[in-house]
Amino acid sequence: MNAQEYSSELLISRLRTLVTNTSNGRIVADREDPGADSIRNLGLDSLGMLTFLVAVEDEFGIEWDDEVPKEVLASFERMADYIARELGFVN
Repeated sequence: MNAQEYSSELLISRLRTLVTNTSNGRIVADREDPGADSIRNLGLDSLGMLTFLVAVEDEFGIEWDDEVPKEVLASFERMADYIARELGFVN
């Protein structure tokens, strides 16, 4: 993905797809649940969340920092913003 292909909606869509793929289709992220806890509300257990986060790293070529605010890991919107910053698409 390059800067011209970037959009917040595209990133969020890719994140939702990763949740479905990493849960083998058991969890489908609902487009109708935006907001601060949109990831937290999915019901991922700790292994599911870890699998999802590793898939995000692989998909976008980023590494999660130990200092990432918990809010970033709870929300598709905030995670997409974080990824966009990490990839240099926004300041």
